[in-house]
Amino acid sequence: MISSRRNNYGIIILLIVFIIIGQVYAEENLSSDFDVFIKGTEFGDLILSSGKGNLTYEWIHVDSTNIENLVMNKNWKEGKLYPLYKNYKKVDITFVFKGKKERSEVRYIRYMLDSATNKKIVHMNLIRAFNGEKTDALYLHQEENKIIKPQGEIFAGNVIPKVHNPLYYFNTVIGAPISSFLQGNFFNSKINNLQLIGEDMIDGLICKVFSGIVANSDSTITVWLAPKYMYRPPKIKIECNDGEMVQHNYFIQNHKGYWYSNQTIVENYYFKENTNEKILNSREIITMHDDFEFNIELSNDLFEINYPRGIGIFDRRTYEKILIK
Repeated sequence: MISSRRNNYGIIILLIVFIIIGQVYAEENLSSDFDVFIKGTEFGDLILSSGKGNLTYEWIHVDSTNIENLVMNKNWKEGKLYPLYKNYKKVDITFVFKGKKERSEVRYIRYMLDSATNKKIVHMNLIRAFNGEKTDALYLHQEENKIIKPQGEIFAGNVIPKVHNPLYYFNTVIGAPISSFLQGNFFNSKINNLQLIGEDMIDGLICKVFSGIVANSDSTITVWLAPKYMYRPPKIKIECNDGEMVQHNYFIQNHKGYWYSNQTIVENYYFKENTNEKILNSREIITMHDDFEFNIELSNDLFEINYPRGIGIFDRRTYEKILIK
């Protein structure tokens, strides 16, 4: 009887040892996997060093039951309020990037309200160029049936909206390098409890799924990374107490073998009070045109603006007005 108990204790101890060894091996293996993932994302972060092309950005207000939206529509009909884009916004963007240097030209139509009854149409054209130190801006807005009155500004640093660069969508986690995210960094914040939570199929492709919580916030970021796409994200989701954002990137391969997203769809949800029902509020659609080229030679002159003679430039670095002669 005593011998039998001793044998049982021995088996239990062996089982415990095997479990501990298994856990240690799993942790070491996971740590090794993370190193592989980080190396893969670091390579993917650097693979696209330059590029140029055109994209179309569309914003659609889906939720017609939203109170703010209803008030906006009512006031617009009564001529009381100018809603910037009403329920739909379309912007055409020409982009150029080379390392940290960027250039964008943004074109869209803006419906403005002079008075309660007089509406006017303005063709907006904004050109910005960041040379690594400063941003030059040239505004070529044209009110319908009137001449263009060019204006310019100079800013310290890069003030070009990140959404004007397609890399923002498929080559980062909401603007943060993917390799930095996997190392627990998110801009000036940290990602807590970052974990590989499993694998998932997105568009028929196996993805590694990572999730973590942004420090000092209620936001959880989950990222699906596809090894086939150099660990780029076919899907990103951000969840917080009052809403959710889901981003889908649809990848294609160019003739040189590089993968990139030719369309991105971002859906923004909010949670209805009391019921906590998830409501789709708006949808963003970013469509790349077929002229997208990357890893090409680009002149540094593209990242400077040659202002037309005779226009006034306001330098926001020094608060001085400059007349171009």
